Amino acid sequence: MFLPEIPAGLEKAEFARAVFVLEFQDPCDLTIAHLLRLRRELLQATAVLAALEGSAERFRQLFSPHVSADVQGRRRHQKPTPPFVLLPEETQASLYEAGDLLRLPVIFWGKGIAAMGDFLRALQELGRQGISRGEGSFEVIALETADPAGHFKKIWREGQPVELLCPAISSASWELDRHGGVPSHLTLQLLTPARLLSHGRPLFRPEFARLFPFVLRRVTSVLFSHCGVELETDPRELLAQASLVRESESTLRWEDWRTLEGQDHAIDLGGVVGTTTLAGAPLNHLAWVLRLGALMNIGKSASFGQGHYRLGE
Repeated sequence: MFLPEIPAGLEKAEFARAVFVLEFQDPCDLTIAHLLRLRRELLQATAVLAALEGSAERFRQLFSPHVSADVQGRRRHQKPTPPFVLLPEETQASLYEAGDLLRLPVIFWGKGIAAMGDFLRALQELGRQGISRGEGSFEVIALETADPAGHFKKIWREGQPVELLCPAISSASWELDRHGGVPSHLTLQLLTPARLLSHGRPLFRPEFARLFPFVLRRVTSVLFSHCGVELETDPRELLAQASLVRESESTLRWEDWRTLEGQDHAIDLGGVVGTTTLAGAPLNHLAWVLRLGALMNIGKSASFGQGHYRLGE
């Protein structure tokens, strides 16, 4: 085990780990494509709520947060993405009967924690519409959040007021401390496709040194945009350390997982999946980035479940 290097300031980066429990009201053949394409459905649901309540701006912040007033910070970081992160897995793709439950994990970062109730209401409206093109109606019957030790507790049940949510909150520094030291080997497994583009071109078989910049950009951007945390780290040094990591048994590869139908053509869309094993002392410098990145996803549509990865020893 290596002693991990953790930058100062992460105690200010707060997040809430939530699980929304959905009960299907009719049969639904739920595919991984349905789980990774909830952006359109959730936008439609919030549009309905906004029209009913005349509160479009309130729900818009869930999906299109305002950019920071910090001009220099805006130059260093990506445009703000939604403050929540869906964490689906392929094992959740299955045939559901009426009465079956789906546990949908979602993490809310920083200012997004206060929007958990709005997200719940959006899910409730989505349940009335159906999870995909009108099919798979469901009811949200419970909401659970995890304390810093990872123990889940119900904070809301169907029929209770949405406005009174009191989620358990963790900090990024506590999360990293909970993991302890850095092992000599780490396994990175991409559970859902990560759409990684460099200069507009897909990375079909990325080595770790080319994958790590996506993790670093995602982590620093989320911390800045939603937690107000600007870390005093040198990205060039971290990228240099990433180039020194030893990589073995890599099965990282691009796979097409859906087809975008046009009027007169179809386009296959995909992402990187697979596993790679990492080793070496440089992991001591990089583990905090990788561990936080596992709570944020990477690549295009990361907030909606694409690019979800897991770290193992």
